[in-house]
This record gives sequence, C-alpha cells and structure tokens, in this order.
Amino acid sequence: MKRRSSSLGFTLIELLVVIAIIALLMGLLFPAVIGAIETAKRNDARADTQQIASAVGVFWNDYGRLPVPDDNTAAEDDAANFTEELSKDIIQILIGENTAVNPRDKVYLEIDSSNTDGTFLDPWGNQYLIKLDRDTNYKVSYGSGSQSFGVRAVVVSPGKDGLIGTEAADDEELQDNVANVDFGNN
Repeated sequence: MKRRSSSLGFTLIELLVVIAIIALLMGLLFPAVIGAIETAKRNDARADTQQIASAVGVFWNDYGRLPVPDDNTAAEDDAANFTEELSKDIIQILIGENTAVNPRDKVYLEIDSSNTDGTFLDPWGNQYLIKLDRDTNYKVSYGSGSQSFGVRAVVVSPGKDGLIGTEAADDEELQDNVANVDFGNN
C-alpha cells in the first residue's frame, strides 16, 4: 500500500491567509477608487458648467440680451433669482424649447437628456444653478457676496451636499461646489 504524504488541497489556515490578504488589498484600493469616482464627477460637472456658461455667452452674442424668460426681465440683484426654477427656464431657452425668448429656435446647449422642461442634473443629482449678469455690468457675485466675477453668468453645481453659496454660512462651505469660475475652493 502506498501512502500519500502530501495533500492536494489547501489547509484552512492557508485559505484564511489568502482571504485576509485579498481583504487587505481591497481595503487599500477602495479609497482610491472612491477618490477617482469623485474626481470624475467633478470633472463632468466642471465641463457642464463651462458648456452652459458658453451657451449663455453665445446667446448674448446672437440676441444682445440674456436668456431670461419674458416674465423675469427686470434688472435686479440676482441673489433672489439663483433658483432651480429660473435655472430650468434658462436651460429651456438654451436647448431651444422656448421660442418666445429664442425665436430662431436655435439650440445653444446640447444635453444628454430627454427632458425638455429644463431639468439638467449634475453628477450628484442636483439641478445646475445659473446666476446671470442682469444689470449688464459684466459682474456676477457668488458666495457671501464678497466675490464678484467679470462674466455674463455663473453656473454652479451644488456638489455632494446640495448647498450653494447663498445657502452656505461662509465661503468655506463652498468647497464641494463646482462652478465655471474659479472662486478659490475648487
């Protein structure tokens, strides 16, 4: 009779060591993957905000006015108008769905969405918010009001927390916001 001196399988200890090594490697890799996903979302949001701001600029060049719905044409401080509803109306104009303000029916903004109601969501599921230079001084304020930018529009993705500059207690809380202008916290 021949006796087998070597086993063909793994022992329980060897199997547990392999599982522990795999778990350790996954634990080290997980934060890097999450960081890469967040960076990709921020990059997507930045590209979208720049695309919307460019569309506002092209609309200005074509019509000599901002893409503001007819019932919202008063030149006033935009702090009260940095809303989802107004932003949806502006997006609707830019995608060519509001022919009263965009009579040429020109598409200034191509978005990957079947929504024609102006809903254009950032990677975190929040509506992009648009603040326009309504008094045409080529300055739009953002945040606590201390920052003013020489642009026709500031387009903001509220980020993961869903708060924008007008809702944040101070500019420190804008760190997760993504905008088409550099306000120091991106």
